[in-house]
Amino acid sequence: MAACRLASKGKTMADSSYGMEVQNILSFLKMQHLNPDPQLIPEQINTDINPECLVSPRYLKKYKNKQT
Repeated sequence: MAACRLASKGKTMADSSYGMEVQNILSFLKMQHLNPDPQLIPEQINTDINPECLVSPRYLKKYKNKQT
């Protein structure tokens, strides 16, 4: 990641600021933390597929009569 950030600035990994860039990224990643106890509510998990959400209205109208 540090190399990509330096490359976007037109610098290489041989640049003296590479070490500082690595440290900045590591400190940023340390700020992120995972929730140790995630709360999943099983009632909200819905595995049904609603075709109205996935198919354009034009095709729904066309094939709706054929399904009945």
